[in-house]
Amino acid sequence: MATPEKPEDISDYAGFVTYRVSQLNAKMSGQATRLLREHGGLSQVQWRLLALINVSSPVTSAALVKSIAMDAGQFSRTLKALIHNDMVKSKVDENDQRRQVLSLTKKGLLRYKLAAPLMKERREALMHGVSKADREAFFRVLDQLENNLVEQEVTP
Repeated sequence: MATPEKPEDISDYAGFVTYRVSQLNAKMSGQATRLLREHGGLSQVQWRLLALINVSSPVTSAALVKSIAMDAGQFSRTLKALIHNDMVKSKVDENDQRRQVLSLTKKGLLRYKLAAPLMKERREALMHGVSKADREAFFRVLDQLENNLVEQEVTP
């Protein structure tokens, strides 16, 4: 007999929230990667950084890395590539020489604007058929899962 600790077969994993979230994330990431590559020549991580810089600009790299919940190494490599490819401009903060302030260049803003409508359409399509009440409940559940993770990190 299947138990949560030992599934009887692979179909039992469908009842595990971690499995379902992981599978959904993989599918959404794959779709986003394909769309961005085909229509904007961007990676998903590059898109996220461009989008966050666009709405937060000017923003420090420290504030951005804190808000994006991404591996610091991947963040750094992606940011360096965006700067190298003239999509993001980095300058030293006038008030604190240790901080870098980021903004989009004209090229970065153009790439963002080319991909933004596609990504908005994708987000809307993902939520097609989901009522406002279900969406609100879904986000409450996600918030609770995040809270549970934070509590588990504190409590052994």
